[in-house]
Amino acid sequence: MARRALIIGGNGGVGANIVKAFAAAGYDTAYSFRSKDNEELKALPNVRSYKADAVDEDQIAALAASVRADLGGLDVCVYASGIFENGVIMKTEAESWKRVLDVNLTGAFYAAKHMTPMLRESGSGRFVAISSVTGDLGVYGACSYAASKAGLVGLVRTVALENLKYGVTANIISLGYMETGMGKQLSDVVYESVKNSIPMKRFGDPADLAQVVVDVCSEHANYICGQTIRVNGMLYA
Repeated sequence: MARRALIIGGNGGVGANIVKAFAAAGYDTAYSFRSKDNEELKALPNVRSYKADAVDEDQIAALAASVRADLGGLDVCVYASGIFENGVIMKTEAESWKRVLDVNLTGAFYAAKHMTPMLRESGSGRFVAISSVTGDLGVYGACSYAASKAGLVGLVRTVALENLKYGVTANIISLGYMETGMGKQLSDVVYESVKNSIPMKRFGDPADLAQVVVDVCSEHANYICGQTIRVNGMLYA
């Protein structure tokens, strides 16, 4: 039987590339989206989509029930939902802070809470959260984003410790600047400045990143657990 993967927040940017990579690797692949589905992904074989808001626990619980009914269980859960909002600390509104923390961190908690029962049943379950180099470095003008990504470290390591005896591993994939999603939103001037600050002098290929996620989630990657795997062109080592 094919392994089964769910990518929460898989409809655009980084998440869509991860969905494609799991589908290409032969997984029965599902992904969730909040408001707008991805027609390209829906057309792929062995791929299905579900509408679910990552910050609504009831919807994530319902998503878990749907995945169990449709796929019979789950071997891989990747949390790829994320948002970025600008604001230096003194000017960041509480509503903005909460919005970013809810999507980037609290949603990952809901995913872990409701998907790990199926990952335990798998015997070789994999939980992965997509983080960012900003969680290591901090970032001027985006305190909420940096804090949310740093918080994933403690959450995922705890998921790892609580589920090791069931054959489940949990890891973080920490990204540098990618040629997709937020990386595509930079102005030309900022883009060039950031690129020159990266030792490899280029942004990351999202297809390469997606393959790293698939590799970490394979049945053979059973001794990689509680780790932060950095895919950032040596922007931070």
